[in-house]
Amino acid sequence: MTDKAGVSAAAPPRAMDHLRSSQPILAPVVVAVTLAWWFGPVTWSTGGRDPHVVSVAAVLTAAAVIVTRPDRHLPSWLLGLVALLSVAAFIVVPAGTTGWPGATVAADYAVTAWLGVAVAALVRLRPDTAVWVAVGLSAAAAAEFARGWTAWWGGEDPTQPMIGTFYWWNPFAAFLVPGAVIGFWLWVRSTRLIAGLGLLALAVGSAGVVYSTSRASLACLCAGLLAVAALSVLPPWAPRRAARICIGAAVTVATIYVIAGPPFFAHRHSPGAAIASRTTGQSLGQNGGYRLDFWREALAAFSAHPATGGGYHSLVTQAHGRVPSSWPLSPLAHNGYLQALADGGLLLALPFGALLIVVVAMLLRRFVAAVRGDGDVTTAAVPVALGALLLHSGVDFDWSYPADFALVAVLAGLLAAPRAAGAGGMPPLAGTARGAGSGRLSKACIVVATAVLAVSVPAAWHGDQRLSLPPRHSVAIGGQAFAGSGR
Repeated sequence: MTDKAGVSAAAPPRAMDHLRSSQPILAPVVVAVTLAWWFGPVTWSTGGRDPHVVSVAAVLTAAAVIVTRPDRHLPSWLLGLVALLSVAAFIVVPAGTTGWPGATVAADYAVTAWLGVAVAALVRLRPDTAVWVAVGLSAAAAAEFARGWTAWWGGEDPTQPMIGTFYWWNPFAAFLVPGAVIGFWLWVRSTRLIAGLGLLALAVGSAGVVYSTSRASLACLCAGLLAVAALSVLPPWAPRRAARICIGAAVTVATIYVIAGPPFFAHRHSPGAAIASRTTGQSLGQNGGYRLDFWREALAAFSAHPATGGGYHSLVTQAHGRVPSSWPLSPLAHNGYLQALADGGLLLALPFGALLIVVVAMLLRRFVAAVRGDGDVTTAAVPVALGALLLHSGVDFDWSYPADFALVAVLAGLLAAPRAAGAGGMPPLAGTARGAGSGRLSKACIVVATAVLAVSVPAAWHGDQRLSLPPRHSVAIGGQAFAGSGR
């Protein structure tokens, strides 16, 4: 194309060209802001349960999805699966018995799923950002401990559980576990400032888990730390790593011991005093027995509505009359997998389960690579931390807190990162290649993401996280009528 003077005239630049040229710089910035919101204000707002916080997260996550262009970096089948999950989560809302008040949970599923996609796309675009996301997770754990410590110390009784800003010990401890595990790896394998941050996260994160009194979280933490220690001493042998493992263990034990006595408290208490106090009121066997009852209640609720589930926050209503009256009814299944099955039936559980299978497959592949000697943080520490969370979510309700749910999504997204520079190429996810994900299906999935995240804004605006919601209409269960509010 030439102008009247015969000089070639360039075509006007397109907006997409500008976005593509600035993407390597813009994408990390937008994702960093999004993660800062997720693990800063969201975490401090009762683990994300306060009004408005997930709505803001939905807007930021939508921006992160747009700038990272997952359709260019991730396979279309994976994007399709995430799109299916996010749409199914909202179909449960009109199909279930609790209606729109339960849409906050649907927003949690949708926003966290696409957050994981944005992180995965970022680390495919900029592999060097993976370690910085991992560092950020450790820093978030240290910050959460600091806020929890202030209130715990002010209570002047170290035998009481530390609950942080989640205001319940189990989700608080679950949030600290990945930060401590990744911090341990950073301390053993990194240098200078990052190593120091890792040691801090390891020490205070472990202390927070111990004083939270969450026994399941403590078991997951110990298993995770042992796994990272074992991976760190595999060949090639490095004496410095063994020395740092010993130093990290010593600092952690000292931190746990010191914070429960002078100068912080008038009298020293055993680190296990808080756990012993809880065990006196409810033994581990009793606790496990209750959980079995809760799991069977979730299965009973699923059997009543196998296709679409009973709706979000409907477990008590659906289980009543379908299980023995002597069982203690719980509004939460204490199992994230059974919770999805009871709330959304096969409609929600099938895409959710399929995504979890994909995540576990990536986790195992990464862990095998770590055993073979790959020392990348996404190969060693991230799979261990994610595995600990997946195990913990099988016995508790931490996924009912958006911050903990988002933590799983971010760790899963990090698993898509290539190996560190110089370590060789990481085999791509099945179906990926340069531009292979840029088909019509992938682009349609991005449109779905934008639409679902837009709906998530009003859905989560009021932050309605009541543990039990009334049915929309009067229903008879087991001979007893439950009148719905119609809201």
